[in-house]
Amino acid sequence: MHTSSDVSIANALAAATERLRAGGGDTPRLDAEVLLAHVLGVARAALLTHPDRALTDEERSSYDVLIGRRARGEPVAYLVGARDWYDLTLQVTPAVLVPRPETEGLLERALAWARARRIRTAVDVGTGSGALAIALARALPGAAVYATDLSPAALDVARANARRIDPALNLTFLHGDLLAPLPEPIDLIVANLPYIGEEEYTGLMPDVRLYEPRAALVGGPEGHELIARLLSMAPAWLRPGGALFLELGPPQAAPALLAARAIFPDAAIRLDNDYAGLARYLVVDIARWAARDDAHHDSGRVPGRVQPAFHGACAGGDRVVRQQARAGVPPRLARGQRGLARPHRAHGNDAGGSRRHEPLPVHRAARGGGCPSLG
Repeated sequence: MHTSSDVSIANALAAATERLRAGGGDTPRLDAEVLLAHVLGVARAALLTHPDRALTDEERSSYDVLIGRRARGEPVAYLVGARDWYDLTLQVTPAVLVPRPETEGLLERALAWARARRIRTAVDVGTGSGALAIALARALPGAAVYATDLSPAALDVARANARRIDPALNLTFLHGDLLAPLPEPIDLIVANLPYIGEEEYTGLMPDVRLYEPRAALVGGPEGHELIARLLSMAPAWLRPGGALFLELGPPQAAPALLAARAIFPDAAIRLDNDYAGLARYLVVDIARWAARDDAHHDSGRVPGRVQPAFHGACAGGDRVVRQQARAGVPPRLARGQRGLARPHRAHGNDAGGSRRHEPLPVHRAARGGGCPSLG
């Protein structure tokens, strides 16, 4: 039996909003609405059209628990178990990073490239919740899409999302390190790898640092180590005419660009900005790449690993800055200054948050006056 309390939707929202505001929440009203809509099993709009509807004692108790957890910093997406991203509603757990809108920009660039070609294979490296892989497989039904991750728990979440969204997707999940589990060469590599450094990690907002998986955030001591490894592995796996699309933080823009040019000297390489005007996407198009291993790739055998040397990519800080300037990297990023306004990421809508913004992790730039070390 469900007994009614004397608390209406309007009153519950007002009290929860004040509680979250007192706890330092950025968007307390929106969080309060998302969580109450989740408890009641309705869309947020229903809260506005039925403000006088009384909560049952059970609903009120459940809502109080969720508001308490949110007030302590737990992400809304984990509390409701889902996040709207692109045209998908993804289930998320603390085993995976909460998908961010910046990654939609990565997907859009990769799809624009792929749709202009007849690609046979694509891979999402470090798939997490499966967001990129599922979106790629839905948009490219003629391609075999792979998704790799080192975390078995993350792969469980990704597989569950794929089964729920479309069990017929041509999508294969593989457990392992970066490109190593792949069974064949690839036309398109897409990756949003961890790119936070150890020092930067300690300064992240509590709702990110205390709740989201550290392994999905930290890319190594300096943060760019995984990006460097992926770039080093890519020539052995990319088919001639393939491409690589990476999401990164502004501090990685300069060293990643230099590394990509050293590894792919004949490729078309560019850095794109996100909607905030910050360097966010590295694109490496191998249209002119010298196909040293054409016969090897065409044979269908799995290619071996290539580890190009990074030495000689730059010589001295001034040369680095000049190269970065020609590539459109702002000088203050090239010099490694840290007085940048921290960009923000937005929540999804009803599932996992109401477009509220949370800090996007930004890690340490390469220190000025020397060649960035890429591990």
